[in-house]
Amino acid sequence: GLLQKLGLDDDLIRLALPYVRQANTKFVDNNERREWCVNILKAMKVPEVVARITVELAYSLYKKELGKIGV
Repeated sequence: GLLQKLGLDDDLIRLALPYVRQANTKFVDNNERREWCVNILKAMKVPEVVARITVELAYSLYKKELGKIGV
């Protein structure tokens, strides 16, 4: 409930997913990928705690996508 009040919802995760995909091609280090995505969301006025959770959830979806296409 609290995260939803702070703005975490499916739309925010869908918004973050393309950035997670892009970060995967831009950076080798997972930490750099994560921080790059979090900083983008923070620039969109998403609270940092919500941005971090959103990026982790979007990354989980991205890994499932990769599994479906056999990469």
